[in-house]
Amino acid sequence: MKIYHCSYWGDIELESVGTKTMCSYSKLTVAEHQALAKLCKQAKHTPAPSLVDSGTILLPWPLAKTNTRLREAFGAACHYLIGFRAPDPEVPVRVAEADTPAASEAAVAAAEPETVAAEVKKPTRGCPLPVAEPEKEQRAMRVLRLFLTDAQRRDFDRCRAFSAIGRDTGRIYRLTSRWAREVERYGVLFDLDERHTICAKQEGVPPAEELLALKWSVEHFEEKFLNSWGAPLFSVPG
Repeated sequence: MKIYHCSYWGDIELESVGTKTMCSYSKLTVAEHQALAKLCKQAKHTPAPSLVDSGTILLPWPLAKTNTRLREAFGAACHYLIGFRAPDPEVPVRVAEADTPAASEAAVAAAEPETVAAEVKKPTRGCPLPVAEPEKEQRAMRVLRLFLTDAQRRDFDRCRAFSAIGRDTGRIYRLTSRWAREVERYGVLFDLDERHTICAKQEGVPPAEELLALKWSVEHFEEKFLNSWGAPLFSVPG
């Protein structure tokens, strides 16, 4: 099983290796370096990862426990969603709320060995749109594509936008990258049935990760998201 940590710019990947975990990293930020240095110290692993190099570290804990330790090393107080994609493309993606490290650990421990997972921060209300660097967007886009359906992937490749169906109401939402031209008309999240933009964003992450968080929010937690994480901002004539 492999976990992508998109909320850390996609620079850290955890993969299960028997009873241990292989951590792959590249071009770490200061916060990422500090978090991995803490894990290395806990594991009595030397040397600590470099800020400029890419590499791997074999950590002594199972994947679920390593994922929890990484969250704790980051001191992450914000809330997360974690999604799981089975090897069979016909099996729907499973998404769970991971508001605590313990909840995340339980979800990972229960997943099948061949599953691919990604953990992202929940989207939040408000403007303005955040910014991100092109290189980090490319890495986040690689993770996003793993969790899109074939139809969503085709739409995203064509116009950097795709549609998602709300779990509770069946409404159709348009999700648009904030780097796409059409974002000026539709915003990042647009209710196609009610014809209004939902004011929502994800601070400090690349556009592709923001789309993944919003996709999971409407497809798995629609009413909860609309009632507490976002609110209508303005209407666009049909």
